Amino acid sequence: EALKNKAKTLMSSEGAAQFHASMLLLSQSAVNYLDMSDSPAKCSEYLTNIITQLDELGSDFADFPEYIEQLDEKRSELEAAFESKRLQLEDARNRKTTALVSSAERMLKSIEHKLNSFDDISDINGYMAADRIIDSIRERVEDLQALENQGPGHD
Repeated sequence: EALKNKAKTLMSSEGAAQFHASMLLLSQSAVNYLDMSDSPAKCSEYLTNIITQLDELGSDFADFPEYIEQLDEKRSELEAAFESKRLQLEDARNRKTTALVSSAERMLKSIEHKLNSFDDISDINGYMAADRIIDSIRERVEDLQALENQGPGHD
C-alpha cells in the first residue's frame, strides 16, 4: 500500500510538472501567434490553432481533473486576447479606410474644379495624363482595394 501511494504521488507530481511545462509552451505559442496576427482573418486562424493545441493538452491530461478549471480559464484568456487583437486590427483598418476615402474625396473635388476650368478637350486630356493628382487617386483606389482584401474571410 505504501509503495502504491508513493507511485501515485510520483505520477501526480510528474504530471503536474508536465502540465505546467505544457501550459508555458502553450502560452508562448499564443504570444507568437498574437504577434503574427496582422489581420482579423489571421487572428481567427491562429486562435483556432491555439485552441486545438489546448484541446490536445486537455485530452493528454484527461486523467487529472484538477486541471480542468485551469484549462477552461486558459481558453477564456486566449479567446479574449485574440478577440481584442482582432478588434484592434479591424479598428485600425477602418480608420485607415476612412482616411483614404476622405483623401480621395478631396482629390476628386480638386480634379472636378480643375476640369471645370478647361474649355478644350485637349486641355482636359493633357491634365488627366500629366497631373500627379490623377496618379494619387489611382494609388488611393489600390490602397482601398488592398484593405478590402484584408477584410473578414480574406487574406
